[in-house]
Amino acid sequence: MKSPSSSLVDHSRRPRRQRAVVAIEASMAAVGRARGYELSRHEAYINLPINGIGVPDQFGRVTTAFDVKARLACNRHVPGINLQFHRSPGGSVRAEREISAAIQHHIDAYGPKHVTAYVRGICASAAVNILLLAKTRRAHPAARFLVHHSALSKKNDFRLTAEVLGRLSTVMRKEDERTLSWIAQRTGMSREDLDAILGVELSADRAKYLGLLTA
Repeated sequence: MKSPSSSLVDHSRRPRRQRAVVAIEASMAAVGRARGYELSRHEAYINLPINGIGVPDQFGRVTTAFDVKARLACNRHVPGINLQFHRSPGGSVRAEREISAAIQHHIDAYGPKHVTAYVRGICASAAVNILLLAKTRRAHPAARFLVHHSALSKKNDFRLTAEVLGRLSTVMRKEDERTLSWIAQRTGMSREDLDAILGVELSADRAKYLGLLTA
Protein backbone atom coordinates (compact mmCIF):
# COMPACT_ATOMS: atom_id res chain seq x y z
CA MET A 1 0.00 0.00 0.00
CA LYS A 2 1.33 3.43 -0.91
CA SER A 3 2.00 5.94 1.81
CA PRO A 4 0.11 9.26 1.71
CA SER A 5 3.33 11.05 0.77
CA SER A 6 4.03 8.79 -2.22
CA SER A 7 0.46 9.26 -3.45
CA LEU A 8 0.87 12.99 -3.26
CA VAL A 9 4.03 12.79 -5.33
CA ASP A 10 2.32 10.62 -7.97
CA HIS A 11 -0.60 13.01 -8.35
CA SER A 12 1.55 16.11 -8.40
CA ARG A 13 3.59 14.87 -11.35
CA ARG A 14 0.65 14.31 -13.68
CA PRO A 15 -0.56 17.94 -13.89
CA ARG A 16 3.01 19.05 -14.44
CA ARG A 17 3.41 16.70 -17.39
CA GLN A 18 0.03 17.73 -18.75
CA ARG A 19 0.97 21.39 -18.50
CA ALA A 20 4.18 20.65 -20.39
CA VAL A 21 2.26 18.87 -23.17
CA VAL A 22 -0.23 21.75 -23.42
CA ALA A 23 2.61 24.27 -23.58
CA ILE A 24 4.40 22.33 -26.33
CA GLU A 25 1.22 22.02 -28.39
CA ALA A 26 0.47 25.72 -27.94
CA SER A 27 3.99 26.49 -29.15
CA MET A 28 3.56 24.23 -32.18
CA ALA A 29 0.20 25.85 -32.95
CA ALA A 30 1.89 29.26 -32.90
CA VAL A 31 4.50 27.96 -35.35
CA GLY A 32 1.76 26.63 -37.61
CA ARG A 33 -0.08 29.94 -37.61
CA ALA A 34 3.15 31.83 -38.32
CA ARG A 35 3.75 29.57 -41.34
CA GLY A 36 0.25 30.18 -42.66
CA TYR A 37 -1.04 26.66 -41.97
CA GLU A 38 -4.14 27.61 -40.00
CA LEU A 39 -7.40 26.81 -41.80
CA SER A 40 -10.86 28.32 -41.43
CA ARG A 41 -13.47 26.55 -39.31
CA HIS A 42 -15.36 25.66 -42.47
CA GLU A 43 -12.60 23.39 -43.78
CA ALA A 44 -13.30 19.66 -43.66
CA TYR A 45 -9.72 18.38 -43.93
CA ILE A 46 -6.19 19.23 -42.90
CA ASN A 47 -4.13 18.51 -46.02
CA LEU A 48 -0.78 16.95 -45.11
CA PRO A 49 1.67 16.69 -48.03
CA ILE A 50 3.95 13.65 -47.67
CA ASN A 51 7.17 14.05 -49.69
CA GLY A 52 10.64 12.82 -48.77
CA ILE A 53 10.30 11.63 -45.18
CA GLY A 54 12.89 13.40 -43.07
CA VAL A 55 15.20 13.72 -46.09
CA PRO A 56 14.63 15.65 -49.34
CA ASP A 57 13.19 13.89 -52.36
CA GLN A 58 14.71 14.41 -55.82
CA PHE A 59 12.98 17.81 -56.06
CA GLY A 60 14.26 18.96 -52.66
CA ARG A 61 10.90 18.59 -50.92
CA VAL A 62 10.89 17.14 -47.42
CA THR A 63 8.24 16.31 -44.84
CA THR A 64 9.34 16.50 -41.21
CA ALA A 65 7.62 15.58 -37.97
CA PHE A 66 8.03 19.19 -36.83
CA ASP A 67 6.12 20.47 -39.85
CA VAL A 68 3.38 17.86 -39.47
CA LYS A 69 2.95 18.70 -35.77
CA ALA A 70 2.71 22.41 -36.59
CA ARG A 71 0.03 21.82 -39.23
CA LEU A 72 -1.99 19.62 -36.89
CA ALA A 73 -1.61 21.76 -33.76
CA CYS A 74 -3.12 24.90 -35.28
CA ASN A 75 -6.03 23.01 -36.83
CA ARG A 76 -7.47 20.96 -33.98
CA HIS A 77 -10.92 22.25 -34.95
CA VAL A 78 -10.78 20.63 -38.42
CA PRO A 79 -12.54 17.24 -38.36
CA GLY A 80 -10.54 15.36 -41.00
CA ILE A 81 -7.00 14.68 -42.21
CA ASN A 82 -6.07 14.12 -45.85
CA LEU A 83 -2.63 12.63 -46.54
CA GLN A 84 -1.38 13.68 -49.97
CA PHE A 85 1.37 11.63 -51.61
CA HIS A 86 2.75 13.27 -54.74
CA ARG A 87 6.20 11.74 -55.07
CA SER A 88 7.12 10.11 -51.79
CA PRO A 89 10.10 7.75 -52.15
CA GLY A 90 10.32 7.11 -48.40
CA GLY A 91 13.22 8.28 -46.28
CA SER A 92 14.22 8.12 -42.63
CA VAL A 93 12.73 5.38 -40.45
CA ARG A 94 12.98 7.62 -37.40
CA ALA A 95 11.17 10.46 -39.18
CA GLU A 96 8.44 8.07 -40.34
CA ARG A 97 7.88 6.87 -36.78
CA GLU A 98 7.68 10.44 -35.47
CA ILE A 99 5.29 11.54 -38.23
CA SER A 100 3.07 8.48 -37.74
CA ALA A 101 3.04 9.01 -33.98
CA ALA A 102 2.12 12.70 -34.41
CA ILE A 103 -0.81 11.85 -36.66
CA GLN A 104 -2.02 9.06 -34.38
CA HIS A 105 -1.69 11.29 -31.30
CA HIS A 106 -3.78 13.97 -33.00
CA ILE A 107 -6.48 11.42 -33.81
CA ASP A 108 -6.50 10.02 -30.27
CA ALA A 109 -6.33 13.37 -28.48
CA TYR A 110 -8.93 15.36 -30.41
CA GLY A 111 -11.64 12.87 -31.17
CA PRO A 112 -12.38 10.64 -34.14
CA LYS A 113 -10.93 12.02 -37.35
CA HIS A 114 -11.77 10.84 -40.82
CA VAL A 115 -8.33 10.14 -42.24
CA THR A 116 -8.06 9.76 -46.01
CA ALA A 117 -5.10 9.41 -48.36
CA TYR A 118 -4.56 10.00 -52.06
CA VAL A 119 -1.47 8.93 -53.99
CA ARG A 120 -0.79 10.90 -57.17
CA GLY A 121 2.66 9.55 -58.01
CA ILE A 122 4.97 7.33 -55.98
CA CYS A 123 4.41 5.95 -52.50
CA ALA A 124 7.37 3.82 -51.46
CA SER A 125 9.25 2.47 -48.48
CA ALA A 126 8.50 4.33 -45.22
CA ALA A 127 5.75 6.32 -46.97
CA VAL A 128 3.64 3.15 -47.15
CA ASN A 129 3.56 2.98 -43.35
CA ILE A 130 2.11 6.50 -43.21
CA LEU A 131 -0.34 5.74 -46.02
CA LEU A 132 -1.81 2.90 -43.98
CA LEU A 133 -2.83 5.26 -41.17
CA ALA A 134 -5.70 6.35 -43.43
CA LYS A 135 -9.00 4.52 -43.36
CA THR A 136 -9.82 5.50 -46.94
CA ARG A 137 -6.90 5.11 -49.36
CA ARG A 138 -7.18 6.00 -53.05
CA ALA A 139 -4.71 6.60 -55.90
CA HIS A 140 -4.36 7.91 -59.43
CA PRO A 141 -4.38 5.03 -61.95
CA ALA A 142 -0.75 5.77 -62.82
CA ALA A 143 0.44 5.74 -59.18
CA ARG A 144 3.15 3.30 -58.14
CA PHE A 145 3.92 1.58 -54.83
CA LEU A 146 6.96 -0.18 -53.39
CA VAL A 147 7.62 -2.09 -50.17
CA HIS A 148 11.16 -3.29 -49.47
CA HIS A 149 13.53 -4.42 -46.74
CA SER A 150 15.30 -1.83 -44.60
CA ALA A 151 18.47 -0.39 -46.10
CA LEU A 152 21.35 1.78 -44.93
CA SER A 153 21.47 5.39 -45.99
CA LYS A 154 24.36 6.29 -48.29
CA LYS A 155 25.08 9.23 -45.97
CA ASN A 156 26.12 7.10 -43.01
CA ASP A 157 29.64 8.12 -42.06
CA PHE A 158 30.50 5.50 -39.43
CA ARG A 159 32.97 2.67 -40.05
CA LEU A 160 31.21 -0.55 -41.00
CA THR A 161 33.08 -2.97 -38.78
CA ALA A 162 31.82 -6.52 -38.27
CA GLU A 163 30.49 -5.53 -34.85
CA VAL A 164 28.61 -2.54 -36.24
CA LEU A 165 27.20 -4.60 -39.10
CA GLY A 166 26.00 -7.23 -36.64
CA ARG A 167 24.15 -4.66 -34.56
CA LEU A 168 22.68 -2.97 -37.60
CA SER A 169 21.50 -6.30 -38.95
CA THR A 170 19.53 -6.93 -35.74
CA VAL A 171 17.99 -3.45 -35.80
CA MET A 172 17.07 -3.72 -39.47
CA ARG A 173 15.45 -7.14 -38.99
CA LYS A 174 13.32 -5.71 -36.18
CA GLU A 175 12.35 -2.76 -38.37
CA ASP A 176 11.40 -5.10 -41.21
CA GLU A 177 9.23 -7.09 -38.82
CA ARG A 178 7.52 -3.93 -37.55
CA THR A 179 6.75 -2.79 -41.09
CA LEU A 180 5.51 -6.16 -42.33
CA SER A 181 3.33 -6.68 -39.24
CA TRP A 182 1.79 -3.22 -39.70
CA ILE A 183 1.07 -3.83 -43.39
CA ALA A 184 -0.45 -7.23 -42.62
CA GLN A 185 -2.61 -5.70 -39.89
CA ARG A 186 -3.96 -2.94 -42.12
CA THR A 187 -4.39 -4.92 -45.35
CA GLY A 188 -5.03 -8.51 -44.32
CA MET A 189 -2.14 -9.71 -46.47
CA SER A 190 -0.50 -13.00 -45.53
CA ARG A 191 3.21 -13.20 -44.87
CA GLU A 192 3.57 -15.18 -48.08
CA ASP A 193 1.92 -12.37 -50.05
CA LEU A 194 4.14 -9.79 -48.36
CA ASP A 195 7.31 -11.72 -49.11
CA ALA A 196 6.25 -11.96 -52.76
CA ILE A 197 5.90 -8.18 -53.24
CA LEU A 198 9.07 -7.04 -51.43
CA GLY A 199 11.16 -4.98 -53.84
CA VAL A 200 8.54 -5.22 -56.59
CA GLU A 201 6.98 -2.03 -58.00
CA LEU A 202 3.21 -2.28 -57.79
CA SER A 203 0.56 -0.61 -59.95
CA ALA A 204 -2.45 1.08 -58.40
CA ASP A 205 -4.66 -1.84 -59.46
CA ARG A 206 -2.32 -4.35 -57.86
CA ALA A 207 -2.06 -2.23 -54.69
CA LYS A 208 -5.85 -2.14 -54.46
CA TYR A 209 -6.09 -5.91 -54.95
CA LEU A 210 -3.59 -6.44 -52.12
CA GLY A 211 -5.37 -4.05 -49.75
CA LEU A 212 -2.88 -1.17 -49.76
CA LEU A 213 -5.71 0.88 -51.29
CA THR A 214 -9.35 0.72 -50.27
CA ALA A 215 -10.97 2.38 -53.29
